[in-house]
Amino acid sequence: ISAITALIMSFSAVSASIVSANQITVEYEGYDTKQLEAIISDFRAAYSVPENDAAVRENVVKLLEQMSIVDSQSTIAYIAYCKDATNENALEYNTMSNMYATVSGNIYNEFVSAANSGYVSVIKEYLGEDIFTGYNQELMEYEQKFLADELEIQNKYNLVVQSSLSESEKNLKAAELYMELVKLANEYISVITDGECKNYIEYAYAAYSRDYSPQDIIAISTEAKEYLKQYHKDVTDMFHAVKQSNTSSFTHDDNFEIISRYVGEISPELADSINWLRENELYSVGEGSGSLAMSYTSLLSQYKTPYIYQYEYNAVNDLFTSVHEFGHFNAARYCFPDSWIDIDGTNIDIAEVHSQGLE
Repeated sequence: ISAITALIMSFSAVSASIVSANQITVEYEGYDTKQLEAIISDFRAAYSVPENDAAVRENVVKLLEQMSIVDSQSTIAYIAYCKDATNENALEYNTMSNMYATVSGNIYNEFVSAANSGYVSVIKEYLGEDIFTGYNQELMEYEQKFLADELEIQNKYNLVVQSSLSESEKNLKAAELYMELVKLANEYISVITDGECKNYIEYAYAAYSRDYSPQDIIAISTEAKEYLKQYHKDVTDMFHAVKQSNTSSFTHDDNFEIISRYVGEISPELADSINWLRENELYSVGEGSGSLAMSYTSLLSQYKTPYIYQYEYNAVNDLFTSVHEFGHFNAARYCFPDSWIDIDGTNIDIAEVHSQGLE
């Protein structure tokens, strides 16, 4: 699985050549595996010939671009499902998610074959020294099944939320599904870590990748309390004062248009990012019981851009959420392709700096 992570980070670096940076149109197209089959055929022909580095490099880039496309299309399918959580959209996302796992596995196997044919240095040139460490086809298939089971639980939860049950009945049903999800996640983590992590909590803490101890955290927390406590209280009091006033005057048809009026006062880069987001419609908004009540920023490496999905409650908090997600969007846009680190949360302690800082 770490090998596939390396692939993900690599194809983002080569995706810049796919589209113009001036204007883009994000759309769901699915994925036709025939184009991949043709490239794999050319790749095999290239690495079958000795001292054919240029042709091998050319096809490595093409294969990484295909991963970029199928990954982005899978993400777009998920965004569509979040906005309109129908069984049809869930099935489409599940199909694309499985296709991504299959495509990435097939491409990785081709890289292994090329490496075994004398091109290991060329492959590592693009994918890093550790690309052939930790890959396991059986684990990839297990991960694919886990994602399908996870989506099934999510679909059941959406049906509960949209049902006519009372709130207390919904809560009980949701609790049952949550416990089912916890059990599934714990089993998954135990398998993929070969028993090194017994549950998801252990695995999640390891994902912090911290080079400091809890004692260090306590020390800096003491400093934060002393120097930041009053500032935090002032901002919190202002926020609650707004919420207690006539909140209808603080809801807007387009929160990103509101943001565009003011962020230029902070920096021209922020103004450029909000214009890029609005001009290219790089966000989707969900509302009501038919949409998933969550907000997030994803990367679409096919288009070399971040993309926002936001659920709106028609309340003052919606503007705060828009600002928050735009903070992620701007950071990802200027860091691309290195922003996988923050967006994926593998550096959790700093992953929210850009978003909460902008708030």
